[in-house]
Amino acid sequence: MASVVAQEGHRAAGPTPAQERVLEAVQLFRFDRGYGPSVRELAFMLGLSSPATVQRHLGELERKGLVRREPGLARTLRVL
Repeated sequence: MASVVAQEGHRAAGPTPAQERVLEAVQLFRFDRGYGPSVRELAFMLGLSSPATVQRHLGELERKGLVRREPGLARTLRVL
């Protein structure tokens, strides 16, 4: 994925290989079920024992403008 220009004018790096796997898992889950996965479901899909690792990846992907979650609502995770 190409680099994007952040609001501050700095170039933000694209997703890491691990973040790419998270993006793919979100897209697959949404395609199959019609709604976004939970953090625990993503961890299970990716073979990770810690939901905190998924949470960290999601935070970075949000910062990069690649995913979006609606605050206070469950299962709203989507790839932009």
